[in-house]
Amino acid sequence: MVHDDLSETAQKILNVCKKALSGPELLGILGYKSRTRNFRIAMADLMERDLIEMTLPETPKSKNQKYRLTQSGLHLVENLNRTAES
Repeated sequence: MVHDDLSETAQKILNVCKKALSGPELLGILGYKSRTRNFRIAMADLMERDLIEMTLPETPKSKNQKYRLTQSGLHLVENLNRTAES
């Protein structure tokens, strides 16, 4: 289940979301100063594909909101890492 159609930004997000991270933490790790259009599109795409999820889905704008890999996202990252090592 390789997703060749994921953007570079989406792939970076997947690789760093092994633990729950807030929006500002993700932005900092990725080197963004603000929520760019690429970042917002990548996050929406990953959530739509059920690869990442909000830790507080009932309050999406909470200051305590974090994002983490879903089981599908975890499997995808593991598969991509195995493929990269081969």
